[in-house]
Amino acid sequence: MWLYNQILKDIGGESALAIYSAILYAGFNFFTIMIALAESIQPIASFNYGMRLFNRLREILRFYIYVALGLSCVLYMLFFVFSDFVVSLYLKDLELKAQSGVALNIYFIGYVFLSVNLIIAFYLQALQQALASFVVTIAYTLAFIVVLLPLMTHYYGIMGAWIAYPISQCCALCVSVVVLYYTTKRSGQ
Repeated sequence: MWLYNQILKDIGGESALAIYSAILYAGFNFFTIMIALAESIQPIASFNYGMRLFNRLREILRFYIYVALGLSCVLYMLFFVFSDFVVSLYLKDLELKAQSGVALNIYFIGYVFLSVNLIIAFYLQALQQALASFVVTIAYTLAFIVVLLPLMTHYYGIMGAWIAYPISQCCALCVSVVVLYYTTKRSGQ
């Protein structure tokens, strides 16, 4: 968040910061729903891991990933369709509203990828794979956005800031899938 604030202030001033604030306020609702879903996998996965029901674990993970993708796509569509209304809850300036709607629609694509990243991170945590969960968490929170945000804003300006988040989440998802694959393969699941 600090990096976004600093870069947005430098390239877009207070207007860009206001847009980002509106996106984060609106995104809090999306994120809260996704985190609640991700947290709900922990006791189920942990129980089945303790019982050594590895086939059931795979089914649970698959189910949660499908639910996360479906739910996040539905939420994204709702935010996409009602982006003008959502933005108007936080901003009154007409010019900022127009820019915010576009920014919100781009930035929120990242939440679809984030939903799966969260499921995988919480799943790995439930299986007592702390390091793997940590790697996934660092990938979706820090690693890619630190590189992509300055790079994208350098080449694409303010639009690059909005595009950087979904791309970083997509890259993090690739890391999550690789970490999940090797962790489950190593543990014999």
